[in-house]
Amino acid sequence: MKNEIQYWSYSNGGIVPNADCAIHIQNDSLGTMRGMRVFSTAVAVGSVVFRLTSHLDRIILAAKHIGMQPNITKTQMQAIVQQVLAAQETSDMIMVRLILSGQSAESTAVGMRAEFYVYVSAMPEYSDALYQHGVWLGSYPHQRELAPVKLTNYVAAYMARQQLSQGVDSPVYVTPGLNPEVLEGDTYNIVFVDESGLVTPPADGRILVGITRQCVAKLAEELGIGYREAVIPLDTIHQYSECFMTTSLRFLMPVRQIDETPFSVGHGTTTARIQAAFKAMFHAETGHCLSQLGFHSEPVPFNHGG
Repeated sequence: MKNEIQYWSYSNGGIVPNADCAIHIQNDSLGTMRGMRVFSTAVAVGSVVFRLTSHLDRIILAAKHIGMQPNITKTQMQAIVQQVLAAQETSDMIMVRLILSGQSAESTAVGMRAEFYVYVSAMPEYSDALYQHGVWLGSYPHQRELAPVKLTNYVAAYMARQQLSQGVDSPVYVTPGLNPEVLEGDTYNIVFVDESGLVTPPADGRILVGITRQCVAKLAEELGIGYREAVIPLDTIHQYSECFMTTSLRFLMPVRQIDETPFSVGHGTTTARIQAAFKAMFHAETGHCLSQLGFHSEPVPFNHGG
């Protein structure tokens, strides 16, 4: 029988086994009781976290956005992450959550200090069928508070999932009220495809700009595929031929349908081409092959220039 993998994380100033990883309420009342806690979820292979700098920049900026100051520098965070990775007992791809959480209320006198944590766990598993045939999304009226900040409050996401129709995989948020506009998913950004190339909702303060979304913008430029931000009314999505989601854990997953509107999935699609390019980018940076992105297209060389 295969032994269970022991993962190691970082909390309260030390590298500890996951069973001992804890956030103490006494020293973290702002995070625990007031929701002053931000995070970013990354993936790592061996000693490499994919786009670590971008993930750290995200949480540092998010903390400052809500008035928190990290208790250590970005360089110190990077060193801690490397120590955490070195402690792992597996070479498999792992999930790494980088967290900044508010300390006790007394710390407000010195600018709401935020403690740094790293929590490591196994990668979630997603069905190959979702990458082959795409996901089905259901529109849900909701615009997140402080959308550019990745808070740990996911109550709305859980409520949205409970109200999805049978068979729908995930919610996609649209603006509440009349004439809804597509915003983002509960844990992902969304990209549409038309004859001009890729089209995605604008980074206008109403969405969280994801790390994978940023990668897609770069890949589109490398491949000579158009890329633009635009307001996308929900009642116009039938004008797009394809759609896909971008996330740090699912990477690029095709969308086969939003509500009753279908999209093309499979060989020859722009989505498959972008998936192949992202697969090459990820391999170039981590040495790991994302086999789940290989159903519809062969990998293309990633151009390190440009």
